[in-house]
Amino acid sequence: MSLPNVAKGDPHVAAHNAERALINKIQDLSDPTFSTELTTLIASMNTGGSSGTLGVVTADTGEAYKIIGFSDNTVKVIPASVSKPNPPTALAVNVKLSSVTLTWTASTSSGVTYRIYRDGVRIATTKSLSYKDTSIAAGSTYIYKVEAIDGYGQPSTMSSTVSAFVDPALNGPPVVVATTWPSPLPATGMGIIRVCGQDPDAQSLSYALSVDAGSIAPTDDPSIWYYTAGG
Repeated sequence: MSLPNVAKGDPHVAAHNAERALINKIQDLSDPTFSTELTTLIASMNTGGSSGTLGVVTADTGEAYKIIGFSDNTVKVIPASVSKPNPPTALAVNVKLSSVTLTWTASTSSGVTYRIYRDGVRIATTKSLSYKDTSIAAGSTYIYKVEAIDGYGQPSTMSSTVSAFVDPALNGPPVVVATTWPSPLPATGMGIIRVCGQDPDAQSLSYALSVDAGSIAPTDDPSIWYYTAGG
């Protein structure tokens, strides 16, 4: 049985030219067992199956390689000695009302990126050792896990999972500071009042100002008012 039925002209196999050239060197192409395994692998990918692997040896150099197949209908040929990366460890969360920040310890494998999953759905890919999730809602609980991906696309096993409950009680009051010019405000005439606020949960703020005596008028800056003294 010949290889072209598997690697050439198959619209579902998106291998690079170099990978196709290596596949053409595979030993014992007529071996019915090998052919059946490879056909089964491709069929599994074409039906959205899980990633699979198949070991091969080059006919001219005797080098050991493996074909790795992915459920997106792609295949790659990589050295057989390349193992899957090790997973990240020590996954932890820091929960605020408007965000969940994940941190983890790097995989001991080099050259990896990380995929972040929330409730079983991939939400991000990053090269850093942290990720800030802002698409959350107060009162909800989320389950996170992370995996490492090497340069060939091989995934590690998943990290341990962590749970994050976004407690509505985390909604702390903003810190507000009001300053005036002059200070104190005059008993007659005009002055300026400026209000600065910071929310511990990084929520956006709007300002409302009132005075016991006199009157105020807004300016183009929403944090500054003109003050006019009065009884």
